[in-house]
Amino acid sequence: MSTVTKYYSLQGRVSFFTRLPNGKKGVGVWAQNVPKFDLSFEVNEESTKESHSGQRLKDLVFEIEKAMKTAFTLNGFTLDNLARGLWASRYTVASGTVSGEPLPADLAVGDYFALEKQNTSDWSLVDSTVSAAVPLVEGTHYALVSAFAGHGQLLNVTGLTLPILASYSNAASNALSLLSMRPDDHWLVFDGIDTISKARAYLEISRHTSKPTGSLPLINNEGKGSMDLEGEALYDGAAPDFPLGKFVLGAA
Repeated sequence: MSTVTKYYSLQGRVSFFTRLPNGKKGVGVWAQNVPKFDLSFEVNEESTKESHSGQRLKDLVFEIEKAMKTAFTLNGFTLDNLARGLWASRYTVASGTVSGEPLPADLAVGDYFALEKQNTSDWSLVDSTVSAAVPLVEGTHYALVSAFAGHGQLLNVTGLTLPILASYSNAASNALSLLSMRPDDHWLVFDGIDTISKARAYLEISRHTSKPTGSLPLINNEGKGSMDLEGEALYDGAAPDFPLGKFVLGAA
């Protein structure tokens, strides 16, 4: 029997796979860099005391509930990770053009305005003069603050008739409807390597469900942003030998 301690230091790839109706793995997606991935285990017990010795000693302890939970941090700012962490439905906004979108009629010099679309370009602003609309000049009448957001600032209205009418193009983009859809149960897979011994480690949870993230930091002045998620393994009756998950170790 070896007296040398076998230390470990794991890294690995975390992936999510859709769960098919037959319980098998479907399409998968890599979660990218995951600097933290933890398993925790809970066993809730109930006990019975004997009633004949005069000491009320425990006579039986049995489990009434067992649970395996996950906690992980995602660095990857991807649509898949965001949709999972924000319980979001995904939509594709088609590219297109907008003509004559009226800006607020009470705009005053110095006010900011927002177009209805995002990811915009080719702005053309005119006033509402009926006979011959007066075109606005960027840098004179308005400033383009953010083309992606569709934000601008009114600088000068001399000689203009409000409201201002905006025409522009918008490129295709992706949109997420926040907290609109709980993700389906899925496979959670960890393909790991022990960086000390170079032995391999593999974990799969065949029915995993996750909570939405508690927060999504959107301003990251100090370093990179990340998203923390928690989940739980659910009972898989289609896998009688591994009803909560399977952990496989390779030879050292």
